[in-house]
Amino acid sequence: LDGQVKADKNVDAEDANIILAQCKTALRALNRYAQLAFHGDKARKKAFGQDTWTKAFQNKDVMQTALKKAHEIAIKPEYQIPLFATGFTPDMVAELLTLWQQLVALHVRHQEAKKLRKVSTQDRIETYNAVWARMKTISICAKVVFIDNPAAKKLFLLYGKGKG
Repeated sequence: LDGQVKADKNVDAEDANIILAQCKTALRALNRYAQLAFHGDKARKKAFGQDTWTKAFQNKDVMQTALKKAHEIAIKPEYQIPLFATGFTPDMVAELLTLWQQLVALHVRHQEAKKLRKVSTQDRIETYNAVWARMKTISICAKVVFIDNPAAKKLFLLYGKGKG
């Protein structure tokens, strides 16, 4: 049913919101450590793409790009060593990549669901139309079989009332 399709879509949206919240937390932590590690170097402090994070916090596609860039910079030795010296851990670096991968997977799943919804909607319409055609046939047959029995004939009318 279409209600199930919508329910599945809502589950995906909730999953996306949870992942986005985790992404925000991970990027904010990276920013704090970058501030500590590169306190005297403005360019390195902002090298992780912080200028795009405001948009990234609102948009999954921009967030994917922001996470990927942040991870790519964080794994470079010239950034990684000072970050690790301030307490940023390898697990935190790995989390940036993991969150990016989760967002990409969610995006792919969402795109596939959109494609499949058109097909499932068409299938559902065809099924409903077949059922309706069968119900019309039964209703017509009931009008013939129960021509002298209005109570029985009424049981098979499509809309519960009408001319018999």
